[in-house]
Amino acid sequence: MCGRYTLVVDGAELWEELGLDGPPERVEARYNIAPTQLAPVVGWRQGAPRPRLVRMRWGLVPSWAEDAGVGSRMINARSETAAKKPAFRRALARRRCLVPATGFFEWKPEGGRKTPYLITPKGGGLVTLAGLWERWLTPAKERLFSYTILTRAACPELESLHSRMPVIISSEARDAWLDVANSGAEQLARLLSESAPSRGETIAPGLEGARNVFCLRRLTARVSSVKNDDVACLAPAEDAR
Repeated sequence: MCGRYTLVVDGAELWEELGLDGPPERVEARYNIAPTQLAPVVGWRQGAPRPRLVRMRWGLVPSWAEDAGVGSRMINARSETAAKKPAFRRALARRRCLVPATGFFEWKPEGGRKTPYLITPKGGGLVTLAGLWERWLTPAKERLFSYTILTRAACPELESLHSRMPVIISSEARDAWLDVANSGAEQLARLLSESAPSRGETIAPGLEGARNVFCLRRLTARVSSVKNDDVACLAPAEDAR
């Protein structure tokens, strides 16, 4: 599962890393992105030579939904079954996106309570999570753009925290993931399998074959509240006063 994540990156670096369309924009530092909030995602604009950055609401709202509230239950989609689910199958074929992140959170039961952990690539840097997006027409005839994050079975490094983790698309596979020409069942299965290890493997997904590439940091309870979105959310638990 992926229920919270971070994006703390300079706009110019993000544009260069992802080869985005248009001049670089300022990207607000986000230390605790939560469901139903707006956050940046990357996708192709029709007719554009390069992908662009847009803001969408986290929690996919299918085009046929009666109200937007359904999105709060669709923040994640299982990569193994997304092609069979009415809420996700069309988006998987036609509306794929990348969700830029610099880390994500999981909560581990410890001593009768859930302790938050921050998961980042060792050495820092950006990762791109596999996402799907949709557009929904509000009763006022306004368009709402929303997204979900695909998940898979956790790699061995993270199994002690949770049985699921976000699918991470490697830098080499980003263009192929966004290209809707790659929408055959075999093509999608290959993209997802190349970006995530099978159970028992020690190679972490999407990080160029490096081993033991995740850094886990135990945090204070501050990050557990969606009201908090500041650098203090990332403070190690041992630094708490």
